[in-house]
Amino acid sequence: MASDENDGNNLAWLEGHLTCANPHAKALLEASKASKDGSVPAQQVSMLFMHTSQSYISLQYYTFSKPSTGKAVPTWNYAAAQVTGQLFVDESPTFVPKQVNDLTDDHEGRLHQQQ
Repeated sequence: MASDENDGNNLAWLEGHLTCANPHAKALLEASKASKDGSVPAQQVSMLFMHTSQSYISLQYYTFSKPSTGKAVPTWNYAAAQVTGQLFVDESPTFVPKQVNDLTDDHEGRLHQQQ
């Protein structure tokens, strides 16, 4: 979930939640703890977000270029974004319940709007 707030430096942040059993969560937590104690530099992480709806683009849509060049291939239409930034893990006892509630409200709210 993208945060609407920023830290006063015009920098935004992303908030999310991974279950503790997720291997990615374990690796991120270990990296975060190591950077806090100074044993490694603050961790830079990259996250890739892909939109869930992708669609096939048929050769039939290339009505202008194909007849003139004879060159065209089918393709996919998709949306993706890569975000890079510094890792921060919030282990405060209030973070996880708030984060799970916010995520649930966001996703459940969209389901109810669609009905």
